[in-house]
Amino acid sequence: MRNHTAALPVDAHLDALRAALREHGRAVLVAPTGSGKSTRVAPALLDDGVRGRERVWLLQPRRVAARALARRIAFERGCEVGTEVGYRVRLEKVERADTRLVVATTGSFLAELARDPELKGTRTVILDEFHERSLEADLVLAMLRELRDELGLEVELLCMSATLAAEPVARFLGDAPVLRAEGRAFDVRVEHLPALAGERDADTLERAVREWLLPQDDTGDALVFLPGAGEIRRAQERVGPLAERRGWQVVPLYGELSAAEQDAVFDDGPRPKLILATNVAETSLTLPRVTRVIDTGQVRRARFDPERGLTRLDVERASRASLEQRKGRAGRVAPGRCLRLFTPQEERAFPEREEPEVHRTDLADAVLTLAAQGVNARTFAWFEAPRAEALGGAEALLDTIGALRAGRITPFGTRLARMPLHPRLGALLAFGEEFGCPIGAATAAALLSERDPFERVPPHLVEQGRVPAPLPHGSDVAERARALVAFERGDPLPAGVPELRRGPARGVLAVRDRLLSSALGLRDGRRAARTANEDVHDLERALAAAFADRLCARRQPGSPGARYLPGGGVTLAATSGVVEPDLFVAIETARTRAGSDPSVRLASIVEREWLDPEHFETAVVVDFDAANERVVERLEERWRGLVLSTREAAGRAEAVDLDRVIGAAARAQPRRALDLDDRDVAHWLARLECLRAWRPDLGLPEIDDAFLGAVAERAAAGCRSFAQTRRAPVLDWLRAELAPEQQRQLDSLAPSHVQVPSGSRIRLAYERDRPPVLAARIQELFGLGSAPSVAGGNVKVLFHLLAPNHRPQQVTDDLASFWANAYHDVRRELKRRYPRHAWPEDPLTATPERRPKRKR
Repeated sequence: MRNHTAALPVDAHLDALRAALREHGRAVLVAPTGSGKSTRVAPALLDDGVRGRERVWLLQPRRVAARALARRIAFERGCEVGTEVGYRVRLEKVERADTRLVVATTGSFLAELARDPELKGTRTVILDEFHERSLEADLVLAMLRELRDELGLEVELLCMSATLAAEPVARFLGDAPVLRAEGRAFDVRVEHLPALAGERDADTLERAVREWLLPQDDTGDALVFLPGAGEIRRAQERVGPLAERRGWQVVPLYGELSAAEQDAVFDDGPRPKLILATNVAETSLTLPRVTRVIDTGQVRRARFDPERGLTRLDVERASRASLEQRKGRAGRVAPGRCLRLFTPQEERAFPEREEPEVHRTDLADAVLTLAAQGVNARTFAWFEAPRAEALGGAEALLDTIGALRAGRITPFGTRLARMPLHPRLGALLAFGEEFGCPIGAATAAALLSERDPFERVPPHLVEQGRVPAPLPHGSDVAERARALVAFERGDPLPAGVPELRRGPARGVLAVRDRLLSSALGLRDGRRAARTANEDVHDLERALAAAFADRLCARRQPGSPGARYLPGGGVTLAATSGVVEPDLFVAIETARTRAGSDPSVRLASIVEREWLDPEHFETAVVVDFDAANERVVERLEERWRGLVLSTREAAGRAEAVDLDRVIGAAARAQPRRALDLDDRDVAHWLARLECLRAWRPDLGLPEIDDAFLGAVAERAAAGCRSFAQTRRAPVLDWLRAELAPEQQRQLDSLAPSHVQVPSGSRIRLAYERDRPPVLAARIQELFGLGSAPSVAGGNVKVLFHLLAPNHRPQQVTDDLASFWANAYHDVRRELKRRYPRHAWPEDPLTATPERRPKRKR
């Protein structure tokens, strides 16, 4: 017997929705949170008389939502979960052959699609919460459209969302009809409590609970949105005791919890709940007693870097659409309140909508799923196409583990596509079976796919000596898998492993058992695990094969720094026990701060003989040693381009390669490579710089690093160090850089020397933004009536008139005035001090002299 439930806004649109699907086979429904779309639409399609016993799939982005919805719909229809209504999530299937409505995660449905591309017995597929734009949802939408349009698959497709911009989806589905339903929500008052100066996020949350939430008389539940599991655990420690003393029940809610832990949020106990949740609580889940929301405005998003082969989890701002979804949770049953821990000004800077996962996550699973259907991901008609480099990274991984060859799926890849795991972890299972360690491989795969059961030790505590360093071993993952098996058997844990949390540990072991059953066909995985006696060396080899694309080669023996196969470098965290192997794979990484190398939290040994010999190569490499300013020749051994070892090997390189390297280094650092302090070189450069300033019409080159770099590169030919380039005839190379006409102009318009009346050729001193200076003894200039000029008469020479002791007595560019006036005062003073030198009355008619007359 069905349970009576209240009418919901979407009920008024169900007839129109049925008609649209019957006529067009596809439709888009936009209905806000609280309208009832997730619980009412799929059952209504079941009750449509034309459907007989065909199956309806209701797809959800998260496991917790799929399980909760199945229970809710089953309750409303008066049946047990697993009969008429069932659910399917990763490694868990509660349904029968005659189950008509299956609430499933999109990933589980993709596995079904891979098993049965014709979807026999299926009438309708409903994509719920499409606005979240998960990669799997995008993939289901595009694959079903292609199956319908290209292969004539008669399956109805309904796309539902709370905040979706419906038109692009409708166009993608061939102008599908769009239906809109109103929501049922009470008013929610929005308030703001931004952080104080210097206040941390945890401090702000504690202040919000103490000053805003606890003083209220409302007896409803409260929902706190936090970015991730770590923040939830810290919030439990910080505000949990505070709330519990006031009669609250504190309940966490995030995806990595076990089903039983997640279900605690739905218990209808007498105490109000303080629910600490990630964005899993934004949609689909019915939390009917929530009347207050505290929103940190944060979300933890996965972002994949295809160039480094790394996925990082960043705490970012939620979208404004998500803020509205979160706020709406407080207005389901009564007027509510929402406290945002940021200012309205900050809120305006939040992104409008969620960035689709297809633009920011690892695509390996999607590429393999398409390849299993015979579809090339590069030509596939995506709803939004991913970036080419992201596709390339996914293809490279699948090629490395043997799932693809030349873009086509291999038999091994077909096997991986059927596994309920990321291809890499599926490969780990397969390699474990091949190498004789299926139990260890399944344990490791479960460890890496589920919530970490080991307490995370901050590396700085180990570095500071406040926490003991782990004991050296070959594999962090194998060591943890060994600890889990010891926990299962009731044996002492291996020394040096972090503290183990019992609940999550049992969850990992349960997943391992399901993997052994579903992927490897072992009927009683737990019994097999308890009696297994596998060699840890075999598990290390399986890990090396599954993570071969993340190979690292230590830069120095015992050093934490290593070169990384996808590019750049990594640093082994102080919490890793893989301290001795020269080669290891980076299994779990994290970026510690902007601009730094990623930190490897979990690593595993690689032995050279485990690597595919086809990808080894030896190469002679010529580099410039910047510290010693010389060219070095090295012999490098590489695997897939990663340098494994290197040694100096003089005399192996071609001269052209040596010249290329020293030339490039000299061009990059010309002021180090050239002796620009040489007197003649500095003088030539000063002349060129001055003439270029005085006569821009000549088009002379600027003396910058580009000009000097070209000179340095030429001068470096045949040299093998900067010590040699600094001895090169730089002046000749500088002159060669000018065209012949430019060199003639330099010599005539900015001469290096001027001949004075005594016959001496005296060097002109040039300095930018000043006239050239001629320093000469007064006696050498007798007979010279006026100062010469340079730059075609545009710039007068400035005379430094020297006494016999070569000290300036006068500075002038007006020589005629000097002779007529100041000369007589200078003559009177200096004649007594230097009687051997000529001091004529009329310097203009006197004979100039290079040196004084000898005494007789």
